[in-house]
Amino acid sequence: MTALGYERYAIQGGDWGAIIGARMAQERPEATIGLHLNFAAGRAAPPSGVEPTDEERAWQESLGRWRQQESAYSDLQRTKPQTLAYALHDSPVGLLAWILEKIWAWTDHGDDLWAAIDRDELLTNVTLYWLTGTALSAARTYYEAWREDPRPTPGRVEVPTAYARFPAEPWAAPRSVVERNFRLVRFTEMPRGGHFAAWEEPQLLARDVAEFLAEVG
Repeated sequence: MTALGYERYAIQGGDWGAIIGARMAQERPEATIGLHLNFAAGRAAPPSGVEPTDEERAWQESLGRWRQQESAYSDLQRTKPQTLAYALHDSPVGLLAWILEKIWAWTDHGDDLWAAIDRDELLTNVTLYWLTGTALSAARTYYEAWREDPRPTPGRVEVPTAYARFPAEPWAAPRSVVERNFRLVRFTEMPRGGHFAAWEEPQLLARDVAEFLAEVG
């Protein structure tokens, strides 16, 4: 950002954007006005000698069950992305199924996906992967990141941080976990929404970002 001429800036991110945003804030804290997250990457376990709270235990158990049922995609993409890519590049239906399954599992839709996600927008998303042939490069993000450093963040983030917790986010960490990893100054429990917050609930997310920046800007 500074190379582009911005001396001060704010960062917002979810999923990989949250991981990258946290690293950016750590590398240039003096330039970061604030960090807004709708996905809180960081160490889930408390420090040695500190007992987790009841809420943290329940969250860790829920996350453990979720990983058993839902994390095969991540294991495959971080270990054998090339093998997966041959199948996805060969079949537009297979590519659609691979992406759609994740959107179904991570979206707050109440069994009516099209009430939360626009069908044409979803097809446009998948079409972009198909026409550009980027299924492999997207999957290799996991492969490369895991070999570089499997830790989401290499230490506590000390810039002012806001966390918008959406109820259907599979990794919706409790406040206490976020506070251990970030200098949390704003915490918002969202009434609805899931992993794809900017897609599902753009107005809720945008309002929270604007209010946070008004506080720290």
